Amino acid sequence: MSDFPEIQPFGPRPAPQNGDLRNESEPVLQGAPSAPGSVTSHSRSDVNTGLILTAIAVGFALGYVVARYQEIILRESKLDELVDTLQAWIREQGPKLADPIRQSLESAGSTWDEAVKKVSSGRGRRSFNFLGR
Repeated sequence: MSDFPEIQPFGPRPAPQNGDLRNESEPVLQGAPSAPGSVTSHSRSDVNTGLILTAIAVGFALGYVVARYQEIILRESKLDELVDTLQAWIREQGPKLADPIRQSLESAGSTWDEAVKKVSSGRGRRSFNFLGR
């Protein structure tokens, strides 16, 4: 019909027509086939591989949790250290900062007191001026 070969579908290929029943691409297994209920070494290796992969995953998960816990503890200790350092600095620098403020407030207070005394003494004389007339 056509000069091009027919496209074969995917899947098992038909048996050869020459009378040779063996396909050379498939290996021939020697020995008796295993019973359907028996566990072969292939399935045991699958189980062992699964156990190993599970153990590795659990190990990574536990390592991650422990690392996060240690990081939190380290952060808290650094924060505590920072707070202690700030408190020591405030204790040391507090008087140096507060003394000038206290002195200026005392000066302002005394100046206010003097101003009030002067104003009140000046008003007192004026309030009695009507008596001197």
